[in-house]
Amino acid sequence: MFDELTRRLEAEGCHLIFDRQFIGYDKIFKEIETCDGLLAIIDGDFWSSTWRVSETTFASGNTPSDLDRRFVTQPLPVFIMPIPDDFHISFFGRMKTAIILPPSPDDAVKTAIEHFTKSRYFFKS
Repeated sequence: MFDELTRRLEAEGCHLIFDRQFIGYDKIFKEIETCDGLLAIIDGDFWSSTWRVSETTFASGNTPSDLDRRFVTQPLPVFIMPIPDDFHISFFGRMKTAIILPPSPDDAVKTAIEHFTKSRYFFKS
C-alpha cells in the first residue's frame, strides 16, 4: 500500500521527502517548514514513534511538546493514510488541518490532489 501510494503521488508530480530513521527534531521541523503538506502513514509502527507523532502535531500548527514551544510558521494540510484502513485514528480528529484519506491508493491520491493544488511538495512521516 505504501509503495503504491507514493508511486502514484510521484506520478502526479508530487515531490516526496522520506526519512526512515530519526534525523533530529531540528532537521525535521526545518524540513516541514519548507514543505506545503505532510503525508502521515498511520500503521503499527506510527504510535511507537514519538518523532512521527511530533511531525504531525507540528505540521498541523500545534506545538509537539509543552517543553519545546515551537510552532510551524503556517499550518499545513496533514494527509492521514491509515494502513490498514480500520486503524484507530481518532487522535487526528482534533487537528484542524487533518484530512483523512480514503483506503484506496487511487482515491487517496485524488483526494490529496483535490485538496492540495498549489505546490507539489510533501514531507512524509
